[in-house]
Amino acid sequence: MCCRCVQAKPLEEIIRWWSEKLKVLISISDFRISYNVSPGQHMPVIFSQGGAASLSLMKWGLPAGFQGKDKEHDFVSFNARIETILQKKTFSQLMRAQRCIVLCSGYYEWKKEGGKSIPYFIHSKGMQIMPLGGLWTEESPGGPLCFTAITKNPRRNLAEIHDRMPFLLAQDKLDKWMDSRYFPVNPEDEFSDHKTQLDYYQVSTNVNSTKYDFPDCIEKVEIAEQGELF
Repeated sequence: MCCRCVQAKPLEEIIRWWSEKLKVLISISDFRISYNVSPGQHMPVIFSQGGAASLSLMKWGLPAGFQGKDKEHDFVSFNARIETILQKKTFSQLMRAQRCIVLCSGYYEWKKEGGKSIPYFIHSKGMQIMPLGGLWTEESPGGPLCFTAITKNPRRNLAEIHDRMPFLLAQDKLDKWMDSRYFPVNPEDEFSDHKTQLDYYQVSTNVNSTKYDFPDCIEKVEIAEQGELF
């Protein structure tokens, strides 16, 4: 599961990272850096619009109505499992033409230790932009855009923290991921990033609160070593 992210890159850096050809649909006044993004909030997402790579702010989570439920404004489905994404009708339809790239600087996951949930911050070296695979749609016909983040089994070094991780896309496959003319038969094998090193460390339980959003969210917690008893 991926339910908390960090988006610490300014808009100008995101544009440079992609290219100046990126069509920006975000006003500077609406864009913000966040150290504790949770479902229901907005994140920068790149998707294809009229054949052009476009950047927009999208709400994290697909509405309940998307799955044929009665409530239209309850945002559920903020994750989609890559193992079953082609078997589920709702997700497989979006996989055909509405794949997107969710931009973050890292994410949080909680490890169960002694009956407690200990938060860890997971990120690439230097906190480079991490492009995550996602699916997007409209909240309602002609309405605001929203997305779900795809998850997969974790890498070996992350398995001790949690049994899921976001679907990190290979940098050289980003254009192809958004190309609706191509349908991935085995998306995990075709698009997974196996090269980027991901590091992690323990952070403060302040991040447990969705209302706590400050730079110290990503500060490393120094764990005191236990001294010898005898």
